[in-house]
Amino acid sequence: MDSREKTPDAMEILATLAKERRSGVLAMQLRKAGANICLQEGRVVFATSNIKRFQPGRWLVDAGLASEMAMQQVGRVNGTKEMVESLMNQGAKDRAALVTALRALIREITLDALNWTRPGLRFSPGVPVLREQLLLDESLTAMLDEAEQRLEARGREENYLPAGRSRQEVGGDPHATNPEVMRFRSMVEEARAMSHYQLLETDNSADAAAIRRNYYQVARSYHPDALQGVLAEACREDAEEYFAMVTEAYNTLTRPEQRKEYDQQLYTESHREQKTQNPAELAQSNYQQGRRALAKGEFHDAMRFFQNAVQLDGSKGEYHRELGIVQMRNPRWQKPAETALSRAIEIEQTDVRALVHLGLLYKKNGLKRRAVETFHQALQWDPENSVAVESLAQLEPSAEEPGGRLKGLFGRRP
Repeated sequence: MDSREKTPDAMEILATLAKERRSGVLAMQLRKAGANICLQEGRVVFATSNIKRFQPGRWLVDAGLASEMAMQQVGRVNGTKEMVESLMNQGAKDRAALVTALRALIREITLDALNWTRPGLRFSPGVPVLREQLLLDESLTAMLDEAEQRLEARGREENYLPAGRSRQEVGGDPHATNPEVMRFRSMVEEARAMSHYQLLETDNSADAAAIRRNYYQVARSYHPDALQGVLAEACREDAEEYFAMVTEAYNTLTRPEQRKEYDQQLYTESHREQKTQNPAELAQSNYQQGRRALAKGEFHDAMRFFQNAVQLDGSKGEYHRELGIVQMRNPRWQKPAETALSRAIEIEQTDVRALVHLGLLYKKNGLKRRAVETFHQALQWDPENSVAVESLAQLEPSAEEPGGRLKGLFGRRP
């Protein structure tokens, strides 16, 4: 089979864009995976993906160029340029290595997306605005050639076995190494471990109408009779298995009694898994739930999750920091907030976010000198921190507390 017959449509479209020296953004979607490839005059300059391993922070952590804690301190940034600067301010030593790794990420996102089979495609012409991003400048034609070589090498690899297949099956299946077939079979393999809700791409809050709507949408796409081309020839049994799983999920979740029993089963399994987790894993889980609750404005729930995280693993400065930030919102929790933020700084002296919020806490409670000292500490690690700079401009650095000593909120040093 000619390699062009296995090539995804995206390659042909991008080959045309390269030949015509077009500028714009090609958006690609394959189920829940999405990617954007940015072009300037037919050359790749930037790319993004929602796949976890292709997030810039995760990429740098996996490459050994940044720690999880460093990326949490960086927080949300406006682009990869700001990410590099923030990491350098935190003590990263090799700017060139960070830049090189992020440019390699752009290449890898592009090459990975070019191997997607039958993705949804939408091209938006125009020069993309990428002032805050580190850019690549690479020939799209050369990247297309490399993507095709990857496809061919993957098909030739002697030791490669599609998920769930024995070597005897591969040897007797002429389509076993076809990328489109491998992707479909991999999807079915992953579905075996999914819950009914995940199979129908919803959650346990969905009503019967939403479940029915999602079922029909999935059924239209993956019913065995809807397969075409090589999938119809090679994957009918896989499609029948997948459709049977989806139908079972639909029948269970649209029948109140069966759904109630299933939800109870999920609840029991979830608690059994939690009991087997070690405290550090549970602490991390609570911390992440606290961040999600905070993003939704659910401050009481967020504080509860952060308190759980601190109790389970008190060695993580970010757990104390986020707990203190939430506690600051309540006038009755000012002392616990001071304690939590001070503990975060004790664990990680370069935690600018904790320093700034502790300074704001002192400022709010009229402890000017203590606030000034704390804001200056923050500026040692982040000289351009706008909150610290603006707060210092509003304070009188010469103001002292009675007795000429720096005190905590409740008459003693924190």
